[in-house]
Amino acid sequence: LVSSKSAEKVLTTPASPLLMIKCQLLSMLLLLHEGGGSNTSHLVSFPGEGRPYAYGFVVGPVLETNPAYKGHLYGVLVTVQALRDLGSEADFLIWLEMSPQSRLPGPPDEVVHLLSALGVGMMTGDIKDRAQQGNVTYSSLVLNKFRFLQLVQYRRIIFLDCDVLPIMNMDYLFK
Repeated sequence: LVSSKSAEKVLTTPASPLLMIKCQLLSMLLLLHEGGGSNTSHLVSFPGEGRPYAYGFVVGPVLETNPAYKGHLYGVLVTVQALRDLGSEADFLIWLEMSPQSRLPGPPDEVVHLLSALGVGMMTGDIKDRAQQGNVTYSSLVLNKFRFLQLVQYRRIIFLDCDVLPIMNMDYLFK
């Protein structure tokens, strides 16, 4: 339990910018969370604003009965919000690797809602591919980052791990 004195100290201590970003995003996630889990037909969506640059992320395996992937997903959302707050003008894309054990045709509605709210484009594999691939391994997840090379509508894409927390705008790396 937290005493009122320690709570008062936490509430009155000036927060670091990174902590403020994390708190803002967590409050937004709590507001957006609707407890989804039903299936959706939105297998692919792109921000579609004609920007020449994008940041890409890979998260998986997504399995509706195992929330382990959500830690990585929330890390991506924190990174996206941080880059936007820092002035990034690039698109944000995520490859969601669905688990072969998933009974959903695509990501759960909750995930689609969170990513759509932040304007993050989603890509997932074809259901036929899932049935043929067996278990999702770390190696197969890592290789999915090369799928971003197929996106010829972008001049450059920077792949980021889900645990990156930028402290400055990284758009200069595109030029």
